[in-house]
Amino acid sequence: MADEIGWKMAVGPHNVGPQVEVFKARDRKLSFKVDDSDSLSFTLDGDDPVWAYITELVTDVWMYRNNKVFYRGRVGPTNDTIDEDSNVVSVNTFGYKEWLSRQILGPTAKLTWTDKTRAVIIQDMLNYVNAQPGLKPQILLDSTRLSTNITDFDVLPGTSVKDAVNAMTGFGWQVIPEQANPKDPGDLILKAVSPFYYVLNDYFVMEYGGVIAKVTRQLDTAGYGNVAFVSGDMNLAPAMRSSADIATNPRGPLGVVVSDPSIVSTKALTSRADQEITEHNNIAADWKVDFVPGGWINEDDAWLGDICRFVVNSGRINVNDFYRITEFDLSISDDGEDHTVTATVVKPPYVPTS
Repeated sequence: MADEIGWKMAVGPHNVGPQVEVFKARDRKLSFKVDDSDSLSFTLDGDDPVWAYITELVTDVWMYRNNKVFYRGRVGPTNDTIDEDSNVVSVNTFGYKEWLSRQILGPTAKLTWTDKTRAVIIQDMLNYVNAQPGLKPQILLDSTRLSTNITDFDVLPGTSVKDAVNAMTGFGWQVIPEQANPKDPGDLILKAVSPFYYVLNDYFVMEYGGVIAKVTRQLDTAGYGNVAFVSGDMNLAPAMRSSADIATNPRGPLGVVVSDPSIVSTKALTSRADQEITEHNNIAADWKVDFVPGGWINEDDAWLGDICRFVVNSGRINVNDFYRITEFDLSISDDGEDHTVTATVVKPPYVPTS
């Protein structure tokens, strides 16, 4: 890897490490989501010599920012477009949170936990994955910010690790690439309730007319519900929850139905019903914000999960409050020197004091 400052990209087998730098990739776009998988897409000429080092589902891509690992993902879908003027390949890569959606808990995995901490439950899943045969990275667990409260939890055989962890309540998580030796693939770390999940960033202000050049607001009412009907295993009676203000809510009763047959205990079903009414009894807009060039330099300014002051005063919109960054998209210039940023921000359910 070269030592220049800026964005650099390298590829190599996932179990070996980065072998060659990719110099001629175009249209590189990184996408990060606080509650979903990250990804990188780019285009490359079909006759580029670097194709000797790229194979779908085998090759990893390492994206470096100022010589530090910023993203690591596996090459997935590709699309070749060939005509008399060009031979161009579109490449999509997926981060290792998505890789865990293809790691399946089989019948021999531990599937039921009683009075265990979330850290124990997640570690049991990772132990199962790490012990399976085949070439694969080791997934480590960072549970330093994970609650030590005990809980009951059940999954069905055939559930992916990603879906199983997502079904657990009370925390967020990402899979972070370890800062590896340039010739080593490095480990991957599942960070549960990592520091970026709910962080009050009280110094970076996202203001339209300041660091924000464009704002797009979308209010989707489809997901709202103040009555939740939740069913689990067929032997359990369904649970129903209503919002505390159901009698006086001017919207009237609006129901949502959730079915999860992996829930086999009444306690777990009750917990899930409480979670669903909390999540659905809220109607909030999503805001897309485009930063001005240079408005965001690096993650020290603001990053995924940060809660920043958001200010928009235009027409019917008058917002001056703390909003949370839930998505972060970076489009990287072909020369690797510059980038443009678009973020999605939402009103969080609560704002931490520090």
